[in-house]
Amino acid sequence: MALDFALDGVKVLGCHQVHAGAYSARLLAEMGAEVIKIERPGRGEWIRTGTARDSLPYKGESYYIANMAVNQKCITLNLAHQKGKEIFLRLVRWADVFIENLAPGTMKRLGLDFEAQKKVNPKIIYASIKGYGHDTPYKDLRGVDYLAQGRSGLMDMTGFPGTPPTLCGAPIVDHHAGVLLAFSIMCALYYRNRTGKGQSIGIALTDAAIDEVFEQNMEYLVTGLVPRKRANSQFGASETAVYKAKDGYIISYIDNWPAICRAIGREELINDPRFNTLEKRGYWGPAFSMMEEVQYTIEDWTKTKTRDEAVEALRKEGIMCERIQSIPEVFEDPYTKARKHKIFVEVEHPTIGKITLQRSPLNLSETPSQIKSAGAPLGYHNEEVLGKLLGYKSEEIAALKKEGVI
Repeated sequence: MALDFALDGVKVLGCHQVHAGAYSARLLAEMGAEVIKIERPGRGEWIRTGTARDSLPYKGESYYIANMAVNQKCITLNLAHQKGKEIFLRLVRWADVFIENLAPGTMKRLGLDFEAQKKVNPKIIYASIKGYGHDTPYKDLRGVDYLAQGRSGLMDMTGFPGTPPTLCGAPIVDHHAGVLLAFSIMCALYYRNRTGKGQSIGIALTDAAIDEVFEQNMEYLVTGLVPRKRANSQFGASETAVYKAKDGYIISYIDNWPAICRAIGREELINDPRFNTLEKRGYWGPAFSMMEEVQYTIEDWTKTKTRDEAVEALRKEGIMCERIQSIPEVFEDPYTKARKHKIFVEVEHPTIGKITLQRSPLNLSETPSQIKSAGAPLGYHNEEVLGKLLGYKSEEIAALKKEGVI
């Protein structure tokens, strides 16, 4: 039987918010899972009404939610109200998966944690993300991306020598943790299909951040040396550095010195004994002690070229290199526009109208990820979920709203 979506039939309930848990739910929703997103009545999750930088207000709605909650049904539910708990547990019976990244202990205080959910649905897969995991002395501490970057060593090795520890410019730990949770959910679904057993999943932001530093951790284990800040130059099996051009910067490998010399018109340096000492390492490149002079030599050339001119010349000699681009340039990049399954897609929002959203890069040949709908306004699907899915009558739904349940 042909399916339009890989996860058709998978049912997900979630108290996911902001980024890490929300991105996990978004990945599943883009692959066809039916996802119901629960928020508190009144204001919803804080990102809807947060600062302009967080919420990205646009025509009365949050652009952040419109993008992060694609393909999902948005409902409101007061989980502190007894009737809200009853509705929630009815939805748990319906669901295959529950996702949450609330503050530690929230679901347990509400009496709606994994143990409570198992009683009504033994096959439920309970998936959560916390800052410090579920079995450490720090499990009750709230955690966020940037704190995890700090604790993991990631910040300590980022930046220029002699400068303070540096944050990554994007919340990479949240994103990575969301992908790890989505992958774990798929593993748990596969396991359940074979055994009939549900289980709980616990992803820690700090674990995800330590995982980001995988290569440097291995370097430390093998050499005992503390990885240092390398700024825009990475020296290892292959040397990489950033070079100034007439209209910006490029990044290039230096793993084939003769090719570099030909590209920059300095063939006389090919046999210069200062620069060809590493032939025995499997490639012909300069010694580490010469890297600063190498970079000056290359940049003297790149500064006379535009980014495109420099990249074209280097690529002609088989050198891996690339333009360094700004965000606006990425949107106009021929690569971005050439993707068969578009990176940026236009969809209809229920109140805003047509908006552009970013698709997740899940490119399966038969069932690529798809955005069917933008993230909806707060409580937009209350009547649909409670009425069509749970069988509540319109007057019952109106009464629940009056009582503050939804």
